[in-house]
Amino acid sequence: AIRSFIAQQVDVIGVSPVVETGWETVFQEAKDAGIPLILVDRRAAVPEELYVTYLGSDFVEEGRRAG
Repeated sequence: AIRSFIAQQVDVIGVSPVVETGWETVFQEAKDAGIPLILVDRRAAVPEELYVTYLGSDFVEEGRRAG
């Protein structure tokens, strides 16, 4: 789906990765196309320069505050 969005030259891509790994190549393709990528709700094991921001919870911090 991400490659389809790149081909359509969308303005921005939001992704909620189901798994952490395996995203670096396609995220790099989006960056090379000049399309900002936003991680939503879940993180991916990729260099931070491949996405513009992460929108979601910090469950570790939530646990600290609840404790």
